[in-house]
Amino acid sequence: MSLHGRVARRALGGGATLVVLFGGFLFGQPASDVLLQSTYRDAETAFREQRLPEAADGYRRLAELSPNTAEVHAKLGLIYYLQGQFQNAVPAFRRALDLKPGLPNVGALLAISLAGIGKYSEALPGLQKGFSDPSNEDLRRLIGLELQRSYVALGRNHRAARIVAELGELYPDDPEVLYHAGRFHADMATGSMQRLLVVAPDSVWGHQASGDALESLGNHELAIVEYRKALADRPGQPGVHYSIARAIQSSEGSAGTEDDAMDAYRQELQIDPSNALAAYELGEILRKRSQLTEARGFFEQAVSHRPEFGLGRIGLGRVLRELEEPLQARPHLEAAVRIAPDNEVARYQLALVYRALGELAAAEREMQAFQRLQRKQN
Repeated sequence: MSLHGRVARRALGGGATLVVLFGGFLFGQPASDVLLQSTYRDAETAFREQRLPEAADGYRRLAELSPNTAEVHAKLGLIYYLQGQFQNAVPAFRRALDLKPGLPNVGALLAISLAGIGKYSEALPGLQKGFSDPSNEDLRRLIGLELQRSYVALGRNHRAARIVAELGELYPDDPEVLYHAGRFHADMATGSMQRLLVVAPDSVWGHQASGDALESLGNHELAIVEYRKALADRPGQPGVHYSIARAIQSSEGSAGTEDDAMDAYRQELQIDPSNALAAYELGEILRKRSQLTEARGFFEQAVSHRPEFGLGRIGLGRVLRELEEPLQARPHLEAAVRIAPDNEVARYQLALVYRALGELAAAEREMQAFQRLQRKQN
């Protein structure tokens, strides 16, 4: 059963609500009524065993036998919901609420079912009410996702963005929440870029957007042409030289040399000294060329502007270690491990620094962490 199904089952308490009704009378009938009892038992057995079509048949018979019992209609609606039959769930949930307006969570499940059949405007009040109620944490998450989807379907993207942000705060590590947030932001970004290319294709922003799109497709040479058009329009535009350098590096030599990329990174830093990514990339190229002192300066520039830049901390710590300054390297690598505890390079470099400082127990601890991460990758 899906996560949504398990949440919905818990929201209505499984069959517990109906079991309570066997205390002397069931659905207004004597407890000795064999037909009601046997129909209920068979339906509940089928439900527990996830034989949902049979459970639906049983609850439909119960609804005919006792049409004024709200809980029966609520459970029937739940079974339809679990089968994805939202068009059937809607009238069952509505009948339950007509009979007993205070039934817990039924209003929320009705709203979710309405959204499921595309009646987003009708679903909104119930979704908004359910999402503002923190009493059922699991159901609130599900309601929030449906509310986000409904706002998008109705073209209310500013409202959807608020729900995306709130869901991110409530469930920061939930894979489904993260997926839908990513999709939302990606769709919004794509829409904005498409609109930009319609209204201002020859602007500096239009050329940058075209360059980014071409680069994402692997057309590095054409991307650089668009970036240079942007610079022709506005020579001091921040970020464009960085994009050119990145495209050159990604082209593996077809769009320029490593020295060309370095020149572009340097031009970027002349325009925007706070561009930590450009400073880091320059530092990495110089480190690989064993120009450690010059590399150190660029890594220091990167972390001075972005103290929580983990890669910058690793680069600086690594260069300081190679310059035989382990005491100065230590705080940067410790910060890198704190920022990115699953980064293998940070763990390995910190182990080497601890070893150089004679802190053998700490070095062994970091080396073991490095080896665990390697095994996990393999």
